[in-house]
Amino acid sequence: MEKKKMVPKVVQKRESLPGISQDTAVIVNNIASEYDYIAKLLGKPGSGWTLERQALRQADGKSYDLIDVVLKDGTRRRYWFDITSFFGKT
Repeated sequence: MEKKKMVPKVVQKRESLPGISQDTAVIVNNIASEYDYIAKLLGKPGSGWTLERQALRQADGKSYDLIDVVLKDGTRRRYWFDITSFFGKT
């Protein structure tokens, strides 16, 4: 019998995922893109997560949208989006 090689599973740490911090904020061009991004990660709103709040933060000359969600199991997550390209523009 031939032995199978064990290949280690590569797991990306949650802290390094895009959108988890100001340093890894996802650059978006509109608000809908923020919710599309979260839906790709967690599914449709209401199916596995709910919106807790959305807030604006300005830092280092940039504008950020912070979206806090609550997962079905009660876990809270925050996602950072860089909205500098369109925030406050007419």
